[in-house]
Amino acid sequence: MNEWTEKKVLIIGKAYPEPSKKYIETVCTGGITEDGDLVRLYPVPFRYWAQEKRYKVFSLIRVRMQKDASDKRKESYRIDQDSLEIVGHVESWAERMSLIGPVIANSVEELERRYRTDWTSLGLVRIRYDGFEWKWGASDWSLRKRAYMDQFLLFTPRMDLQHIPIKLILRYKCADNPQCRGHSPRLIMWEYLETFRKWTQAGDAQSALDKMKSAIENRFSDQSKEPLALVGTHCRYPVWLLGGLFFPPKQARQSLFDKFR
Repeated sequence: MNEWTEKKVLIIGKAYPEPSKKYIETVCTGGITEDGDLVRLYPVPFRYWAQEKRYKVFSLIRVRMQKDASDKRKESYRIDQDSLEIVGHVESWAERMSLIGPVIANSVEELERRYRTDWTSLGLVRIRYDGFEWKWGASDWSLRKRAYMDQFLLFTPRMDLQHIPIKLILRYKCADNPQCRGHSPRLIMWEYLETFRKWTQAGDAQSALDKMKSAIENRFSDQSKEPLALVGTHCRYPVWLLGGLFFPPKQARQSLFDKFR
């Protein structure tokens, strides 16, 4: 029987909300525990929480968690929502890398091998940018999922949740694997999809996409940074999705290695 344990977790990724039968909507959240383990936290009806529980990327939280027995992926944990509290926010890249650095994988190919061995389904990899693209007419949420948004729950007023009818795709190669032939995962990060949603409200979708592509290319063009990607598998299929992008300065990696000499 899985036991509940209290952990401190550094938040490193939030996906765009998805409709949920039980929780109206949920947000897939990635983090690293104080023990250095990558975890996926669930359920997270983020927008329906009180403001004091709404963590950001690189917030440090304290929460009771339990391995999700219904999910074979080894990083998947259920949380006691009432126990969650934000205890701080980690601003320094040196401090962030003290947890992130040791869990960086060599490549997505390595993560795929580990998935087949022990259900590893979450990882961080260094990447080289290879392009940004999109696919129009991405399938809408199923009728079943859309019905979740209209279900009746006493004393719970509904918030509008806008579907993003387009797939945003980042093409990259794993920087530490010379044999990497490239990857094109769908981008599910909340901050990027929410930015796209807001930009489309202020103008047409094509202009928003062009603006987003330019912003992403500018971030990757900074040679003083060392891009990292947080990737994780779909809940039902062994398809890797992009849940986070980070741009730590290269000296943060050097200071991390200096620390452990």
